[in-house]
Amino acid sequence: MLSDTSYLKVCRSLFAFRLLACSLTAALSPSASTLAAALLLLSAVISAWAMLDNRFVRGYFRHPLLVGLDLLVIVLYLSVDWPADLGLLVLAVSAIVIGLTLTPWLSLPGLIMLLGSVIVLGSGSTEPWPVSSTLGLACALVGSTALGWTIRHAFVELQLSRDLILAERVRLSEEAERARLARAMHDSLGKTVNGISLAASALQSAATRRPEQVATIARDLEAASRVAADESRTLLRALRRHQVDRPLAEQLGELARSYATPGRQVRTTVAGIADLPPDQAEEVVCIVAEALENVERHASATTVDVRLRHEDGVLVLTVTDDGKGFDLRSVPARERQGHFGLRGMRERAERTGGRVRIDSARGRGTTVEARWQMAQTEVSP
Repeated sequence: MLSDTSYLKVCRSLFAFRLLACSLTAALSPSASTLAAALLLLSAVISAWAMLDNRFVRGYFRHPLLVGLDLLVIVLYLSVDWPADLGLLVLAVSAIVIGLTLTPWLSLPGLIMLLGSVIVLGSGSTEPWPVSSTLGLACALVGSTALGWTIRHAFVELQLSRDLILAERVRLSEEAERARLARAMHDSLGKTVNGISLAASALQSAATRRPEQVATIARDLEAASRVAADESRTLLRALRRHQVDRPLAEQLGELARSYATPGRQVRTTVAGIADLPPDQAEEVVCIVAEALENVERHASATTVDVRLRHEDGVLVLTVTDDGKGFDLRSVPARERQGHFGLRGMRERAERTGGRVRIDSARGRGTTVEARWQMAQTEVSP
């Protein structure tokens, strides 16, 4: 839930509304007490911080002590300046906020604290405060908290629906990939292997009847074997790209090993990323695979570094090689000739809210960098 940007926006909007309530209270109903003014200012500072910083909102909901201290500031303010009418608006918004906390065991103590304070302050006030007003305010607080719970429940249901849709998308994607690989095996690898079988039969016949053709058939057999090996390696790499149920670091490591050769070292580093959503993980693996495919075909590199890390709330993927590089100005012309590898990487990143930047020049290698906001990622401690 706390990784859902929409949910965080709702939480921050409520804190913004509470900041507005604090400002109106200070402007239209200023307190004669310095302590009350200081407590109201502290509540405004907490509201402003939460309004501006997602990390503070996450910490606020994950640590009951922060929620308790925040409510204590408001209760102390009301106890000093009871019954500050506009201050009750701050109290009501705070009740909605505690209703948004992720578990009832965090919300209920806060609600009990607010209700108890209202009853005690209302019954012990030196100014007339009718019982009906006290009960009405208590009911309003319960209703505000229930509203927060309702909003939270709606987001929980929405997240469950998203997870089901994502799981179905992944399943359909896997089925489509399996069908594509089956067609590829039938159309390319199957025919190549069948050709090897025919060449082997011809070689056996030529060995006894036409010895002068043995060398030619053997060369054809060797070339077909290399083609079959390349096609098999391509199919295996494609299979590795779509194993989304495996840890991302393991997928990238195995993919890197499949592109490593005695003359080319491929290193992977996954730092601070516990896991990613399946659709984003799949795009990361596919971008890495496309970048490594380009290195193998064009770069003549001896070292390739694949790094996945987070920097200040941003997921950063880089694939860097020390190959011969290329002129970026030639990309449009290559795309007109049907080479869409770089465009494919950009489109994959954009599908999950990211962007890709290519840095290359002749003689100094190539760097492919993809960046995503980390709102939907899980970061290891």
